[in-house]
Amino acid sequence: MVNILKFGGSSLCSSGAIRNVSKLVITKQKPVVVCSALYGVTDQLVAIVNFSEKKYFKKIKNLTDKLFNTHKHIANNLIQDKIYNEYLYHTIYSNLCPYNGKLNDIINNNNNAKYSKDYIYSMGERLSSEMISTYINSIGVDTECIHGEDLFITNGVLSNSYPLNESITIINNKINPILSVNKIPIITGFFGVSQYGYITTFGRGGSDLTAIYLGSALNAKTINLYKVEISNNKWKNGMVGIVDQDNLLTIPKITYKEANNISCTGRQVLHNKCIKPVINKNINIWIKNTMEPYLKGTLITNDP
Repeated sequence: MVNILKFGGSSLCSSGAIRNVSKLVITKQKPVVVCSALYGVTDQLVAIVNFSEKKYFKKIKNLTDKLFNTHKHIANNLIQDKIYNEYLYHTIYSNLCPYNGKLNDIINNNNNAKYSKDYIYSMGERLSSEMISTYINSIGVDTECIHGEDLFITNGVLSNSYPLNESITIINNKINPILSVNKIPIITGFFGVSQYGYITTFGRGGSDLTAIYLGSALNAKTINLYKVEISNNKWKNGMVGIVDQDNLLTIPKITYKEANNISCTGRQVLHNKCIKPVINKNINIWIKNTMEPYLKGTLITNDP
């Protein structure tokens, strides 16, 4: 049975972090991987959109340069093989053309501007998934990178969309043949495409929704959400799973209903639409710490 592994942005902060994630992935049976953007990238993209609306051209350029230079720097440190390194560089640069076009839509406030924002927001996941896929390929394990628009048909709500049921057939038709030849699917979190062809994102935390919807559609054995708690830019390796905010101890088990409502360290544990896809399938969801992946963490289950 399929195992879903989703890695949040704090798990993908450097070339070393991506190597650690990749080592974990290749130890799993039938893994299906979901990637968030690299740590901090989505915030940068939101800022770029805001600057574009205000026509702050210098700030747009500075943040755009920082964004792509960060990915190029990590790519250079991540992959030593010349062929794979050049392929990844080409992939990063090839994303600049549509990115610049969407920015111009927003700057000029044309008819496509409101749709172009969600495309810009999706850039982080596009780049991170390609980086992880290329790295795992470079160490001799076959992967296939799949973008959200090739799997998820959404209800079309910008920045807060949800996959439609027709996505289930698309997911199975796309993912199962890849698994059947022992390739690892590496999938962008966070977004899909509307019935009219424009990119829509699932809102903050949307990569969790991507992972859980995939798990439901593929009747996964487990769904594993790997996260790292970060406080004041320092890694906190000791926080595993969902932590009780009063005593800072891991909560070993909670129900779907509790997970939908609980707040941990001042933030939402799961995207607020995550539970809906699995509630009738009783698929176990694990919240784990990427830095200590073999500790159990928190089990989210339908059983009381």
